[in-house]
Amino acid sequence: MKNSFFIALLIGLMSAFAFTSCDMSDDIVLDNTPDEIQAYVNQHFPGNSVRKVVKDIDHDTDTVTFEVSLTEDNTELEFNAAKEIIEIESDVQLPDSVIPDGIRTYVQAEYPANFITDWELENGEQHVGLDNDTDLVFNANGDFLRLEN
Repeated sequence: MKNSFFIALLIGLMSAFAFTSCDMSDDIVLDNTPDEIQAYVNQHFPGNSVRKVVKDIDHDTDTVTFEVSLTEDNTELEFNAAKEIIEIESDVQLPDSVIPDGIRTYVQAEYPANFITDWELENGEQHVGLDNDTDLVFNANGDFLRLEN
């Protein structure tokens, strides 16, 4: 009786591990910030420095991203495998230099009392978050498409 219980438990644990291991990604904390990422931070976030860089390898989708935490304002950056920026999240206004001109102009005209705290490039669309929790979607050229719910 005890043996069958332990066998069933072992099979259950092995099954659970097998199903969850497919969804796992490997996070590797880098000791040195890649040069392209360091240059981006120096250019667009002067006075801020890199606190931590994690290289995330998702085995399910074969994608690599770099998740970067800055020392100020809870600013988080994400770069793709080519070390191109794909997402920025912050508690404060993002620098104008990281927001495409068309998007910045639209937000200033339509939401003059607000500012951009988040930006993401996803599937050819640019998603922008404002400080009032409004989420806007723009195409790759920076033309407004819709409000996001």
